[in-house]
Amino acid sequence: MLGAGRPAARLVGALRFTFAADLLLAPIGLAAAAASGGSAWALLLLLPPTLLLAMLQRDRRAQITHAVALGQAYSESADRARRDPLTGLRNRLAWEEALAAHADDAAPIGFVLADVDGLKVANDRFGHEVGDRLLVEIGR
Repeated sequence: MLGAGRPAARLVGALRFTFAADLLLAPIGLAAAAASGGSAWALLLLLPPTLLLAMLQRDRRAQITHAVALGQAYSESADRARRDPLTGLRNRLAWEEALAAHADDAAPIGFVLADVDGLKVANDRFGHEVGDRLLVEIGR
């Protein structure tokens, strides 16, 4: 840092977590060194911090698993919000977002607009289940 002309405080700030973890783990290292001499008391002193580290690791893993599941649920719900539940086709929200995303593009944009003639007649004559199946097939 000094050779590059950067302040040492910047390095300390970047490594603050590392320094704190090393400082807090030092007693465990000292207890392990004392236990290697065959002292049963030192071994007993080593047990609680080791168990604490195991508990913290388990908690951290659970938090990461929860965060990943939450992110996946968010992505799935965001996708569902942009699809028609019957046909699975993109809906008006997805259309408006796509237009906004390409509003500044110089390239032309193309789209397909389809009107299903006779859908009301199919619904009235054969029921909405038939009309729904018709829409699903047309969308496919």
